[in-house]
Amino acid sequence: MSNTTISKLASALKISSDKLISQLNDAGISVKNENDEISNDQKLTLLNHLRGSHATKSEIKSPKKLTVNRRSQSELKLSAGFGTSRTVNVEVREKKTYLNKESLIEEAKQEDLLKEEERSNNEIASNRKQ
Repeated sequence: MSNTTISKLASALKISSDKLISQLNDAGISVKNENDEISNDQKLTLLNHLRGSHATKSEIKSPKKLTVNRRSQSELKLSAGFGTSRTVNVEVREKKTYLNKESLIEEAKQEDLLKEEERSNNEIASNRKQ
């Protein structure tokens, strides 16, 4: 196996050796200074750890709505009379909005839960008055 030092790996990855040491420690690999050697198995462990940690941070929700703007250009030939014609440039602009159904369903569920809470609160209040 080819072992490389942390300083060489950090320069190859174009990050500081301190940052690499902290990432290795977060991954469960005990490293003390930049002169320590790291094996290929430890590199793979670090890579899997970083992939897992970045995947949880970058869970991106899809937008509620997506707007698409389209433009189409065409030319129309108009006759001006007596054999002469004139071309006119026509640009058609379309704007279409797509809604995310999942977000609409989630919002509807939240609204239903709020309504149920209000009903239960009203029933509790009316029972206390009696």
